Amino acid sequence: MRKFNAIKNAVNFGKGKKKMLHLNEIVAIKMQDGLTIEKEQIADIGRVLKEMGKDFKERNWLLSYDEDFIPDVLSHYNHKNK
Repeated sequence: MRKFNAIKNAVNFGKGKKKMLHLNEIVAIKMQDGLTIEKEQIADIGRVLKEMGKDFKERNWLLSYDEDFIPDVLSHYNHKNK
């Protein structure tokens, strides 16, 4: 329920303007709370991508070749509760 509200609030953020969320923001919102070890965080990113219906090639590309994806997700993850 909290994660749904976070997505809803992010979409309705601003003065009546809708904000389009990027994939890295959506993944960060859906990640399990309280992870502090980077290895566990990256594993959870993979879990979320799989739950979102991303196939192996998409997950592999995002996690291995897209240089900004993991840092962007972790940046949003580390700041979502502040």
